Amino acid sequence: MKFQIKHECRGRIRVQAVQQRMTLEQADMLEAWLLTLPQVECASVHERTRCAVIEYQGDRKDLLRILAGFSYQDHALAELVPVHSSRALNRAYEEKLVGMVAFKAVRSLFFPAPLRAVYTVIRSAPYLFRALRCLLRRQLHVELLDGISVCLSMVRRDFDTASSVMFLLRLGELLEEWTHKKSVENLARSMSLNIDRVWMKTESGEELVPLHQVQAGDQVVIRMGGMIPLDGTIAEGEVMLNQASLTGESIPVEKTAGDTVNAATVNRTGSFTFRATRVGADTSLAKIIQLVEDANATKAPIARMADKVAGVFVPVVFVISAVTFAAWMALTGSINEALTSAVAVLVISCPCALGLATPVAIMVGTGKGAEMGILFKSAEALENLRSVGTVVLDKTGTVTRGKPAVTDIVVATRAD
Repeated sequence: MKFQIKHECRGRIRVQAVQQRMTLEQADMLEAWLLTLPQVECASVHERTRCAVIEYQGDRKDLLRILAGFSYQDHALAELVPVHSSRALNRAYEEKLVGMVAFKAVRSLFFPAPLRAVYTVIRSAPYLFRALRCLLRRQLHVELLDGISVCLSMVRRDFDTASSVMFLLRLGELLEEWTHKKSVENLARSMSLNIDRVWMKTESGEELVPLHQVQAGDQVVIRMGGMIPLDGTIAEGEVMLNQASLTGESIPVEKTAGDTVNAATVNRTGSFTFRATRVGADTSLAKIIQLVEDANATKAPIARMADKVAGVFVPVVFVISAVTFAAWMALTGSINEALTSAVAVLVISCPCALGLATPVAIMVGTGKGAEMGILFKSAEALENLRSVGTVVLDKTGTVTRGKPAVTDIVVATRAD
């Protein structure tokens, strides 16, 4: 790969690839390859600028020589690319966000007033429908406040204000959706086995097949050092399995014919054949992932309190708006000015972050936890951490490595 050095200091260098453009797949491949180099401590690749920022140890010339030998055509490097990469997700939502802001600016600057009014009326339909649904169900939710604010603004022919309110609401919805999908993506990446093909035992011998083609009852061969991708029962062989990823046990467990094995465990000795019993979403690992995904849908006590506050907040805003209308009517005698002031109260209160901040915080918390290897059973468990003072661990290997290591070197002097 040809590149240019853009900036460097001790232990850190930024290089730019000499190519017309860098795809998302190429950026993922380059970043994954850099992280496998022993002298590289940290690396990040930015596909838009075609730059790679590398923090390293050791000789600079060796790093540049190895970097010059990199090639996208090396098919072996494709296996290093993570199955779940957030780069494409971030690019998609960045483009949505930029497009939304740019289109808002174009409408405000270049669209004639009648066209802006027609567009605002069309875009207001979902918000008016939500408000009407709240009224029919006799619910005082923030959606009712949003719909009434937009409706009154359009009744007063203030289409710019209605458009601005809807823009803020759509912006909040986009950020919430982005945060949720990124949290799920982080969870999937942290729990991913990165296995797409397995050796399946057939009548004609062993055959390399895609993982998704394996069905319950098929026999799969796992060699030493291999990770088990499915749940099953050992058919042939005796092995030692590392189950630390599921049970926290640091010492491998002996398994023989007839014993059950679980996905995400690692074969430490020999090779064996197991018969798949649960595949896809039925595996133990998939259920753990589903458990954490469901935690995003659960409401923590603070979220339920936010719902109660929102139920009080909406009628209070209506009361304040009515008082404002009556006060301005008494002072000025102008219905138009009084209505303008009353609508201003609704509009100011409309883009309320009360119902948005709590679920987004929960989703970000569970997503960051999954990224660091911490799984929260529910949103309530995440909230309860604020009062935790002591953590008791009952699984060996949870905080220990389970491997011997040299801690001290003591030199003994020989007595003459």
